[in-house]
Amino acid sequence: MSRAITHEPFWRSANVFDADEKLIFKLGGWGGKQITAVEPESLRRAIQTGKVTLGSVARGPLGNWGVPIRAPVIRDGKVVYVLSVVLQTSPLDALLANWPVPKEWIATIADANGVIVARSRDPDKWVGKSLSVDALKANDGDKKNGRYWGETLEGVKVISAFQVSPITGWSIHIGVPRKIYRQPVVRLPWFLGIGAFVSIVLAAFFLWLLVKEIKRRKHEIQLLDQKYRLEALGELTGRVAHDFNNLLFVITGNLELIENLPSLKHSPRLDAIRKAAEHHK
Repeated sequence: MSRAITHEPFWRSANVFDADEKLIFKLGGWGGKQITAVEPESLRRAIQTGKVTLGSVARGPLGNWGVPIRAPVIRDGKVVYVLSVVLQTSPLDALLANWPVPKEWIATIADANGVIVARSRDPDKWVGKSLSVDALKANDGDKKNGRYWGETLEGVKVISAFQVSPITGWSIHIGVPRKIYRQPVVRLPWFLGIGAFVSIVLAAFFLWLLVKEIKRRKHEIQLLDQKYRLEALGELTGRVAHDFNNLLFVITGNLELIENLPSLKHSPRLDAIRKAAEHHK
């Protein structure tokens, strides 16, 4: 036991009791009589049930807090000894203080009697004190886990989640201040308002882009339609000019035949017709 206690820095003492709760060996800073007198129930449970039991938090002779763990030694089906080790509660305080959660949250570990064993905030002030009324009601309820509304020992209004161990009866409570818990709800109207404003702006922007695109498409269609009309007009004009040239060719050909006649060779009318034909070529 001397070797074991040197390797376990959080052990305050190691004691051995017989089946009559009599201290027969002690080692460490805590006296076996002191811890037995403060919290004898766990020792009796270990002797009666033959199972490892976890005691309630108690203060030692030097003012430090510890928790007894009772491990029965069984021979021929009977408990003959109980090894009792008292552990410091300060490592639990450090564990809760360094827990990676927001500092505003309050974590508390309590024993089966509802006495605080460790706490993330002000452990020196609250270890050994009873849980708040709301936490005790949650512990005594039918459910062994869930959440409840209440106040901490400092008077901070919180919503807490809790879990009770079915083996030891110990419980852990994690309280979130209500102002932090309700922040998403309080900020929700702002988020909705900002979201609605952004949605309206985006909708207006996309509508403007849609109108602009429609106008561009309409302008392209007009240009394309104008192009087709000009092409059709050019083709029609070419056909008319071709037919007109054919007519002029027939007229000028016949005019040459007529001019070869001796009686009409110097006729003013023929000269006027030739000038008109040559003008429209």
